[in-house]
Amino acid sequence: MWEAWLLSRTWGCRPSDLYGLGASDYVAFCFDRAIATFGLAVEADMDEAAEGTDNAAQAKSARQRALNNWLTLEGDEPMPGTFRDPFATR
Repeated sequence: MWEAWLLSRTWGCRPSDLYGLGASDYVAFCFDRAIATFGLAVEADMDEAAEGTDNAAQAKSARQRALNNWLTLEGDEPMPGTFRDPFATR
């Protein structure tokens, strides 16, 4: 869903157009609405996480952590490039 959100914003088109969901106007509308709802919620969390940080590097890190929380299922391995929880090995 995140990729559909980013691609639709990048190319300025509806997500349903990207995925060829032209079978029904209602199906396309529901898909577009789901992608928009998800994308806006993720971006709002990312913006909230970045508020109150001291510099751009901290803001970027906070935004990435918020995104990872949305994209990682509980119990999954951490995203590549992240560190494991040291207390999880005890």
